[in-house]
Amino acid sequence: MLMLREQKQRFQELYGKGQIDGVIAKDLGVSGHQVRAHRTALGLPSVLDKFRWSTEQVETLSGLIGDGKTAAEIAKAMDLPATRVRAKAAQKGWSITVDADRKPYSAIEDEVLRNSLTSGVTIGELSQRLGRSRGSIRSRLEKLRDAAKVPDVVADSKLPPSPKPLTPAQVRLRDRLEARFDQGLIAALFGLRFKRGLSGELSELAERHGLTIRQVQLLWHQVRAA
Repeated sequence: MLMLREQKQRFQELYGKGQIDGVIAKDLGVSGHQVRAHRTALGLPSVLDKFRWSTEQVETLSGLIGDGKTAAEIAKAMDLPATRVRAKAAQKGWSITVDADRKPYSAIEDEVLRNSLTSGVTIGELSQRLGRSRGSIRSRLEKLRDAAKVPDVVADSKLPPSPKPLTPAQVRLRDRLEARFDQGLIAALFGLRFKRGLSGELSELAERHGLTIRQVQLLWHQVRAA
């Protein structure tokens, strides 16, 4: 059965948008075989073939990730959408550098990471909350873990106490706050909830997250009171 003119026009539109044969067939109300036959007659490759990674591309991607390039930089170098770069890296289990990775870790971030050593927080959760790549988080955790074992580098007395598990009420508060504020900010406040004399840390948090010190103090009091 031949496709009608309207169906052919619709095919061109959907194919141009990157839709696969099955989706096009469903939209046109025809079989997948008809769509493939029409595409082949036009000399068009499968959308899946168009977006399939070659061995050379994968090797190039691996090298650029190893050089510490961000997804945007890799996408520009390879003339590919950044979304495809991130998707392929995730498929391979590779960690791509993000812009935040190039900034030194702050005392607040280190505090959150030290607390995570005994709290059971996953690398993925830390990556999401701090806005850094998994590779960067993992590397920093290793350094902090090693430093904690060397008295003349980081004294035991300077390490934060092991955090207690959050209560159901604290979890609900954390979720509400993370829906309104940056997750890294809320994670830092919960990670520091056992410390005293935090004026310097709270000021740093306010500056890093574009808030007033008063706003951060109010959030801090909510966390402490939970």
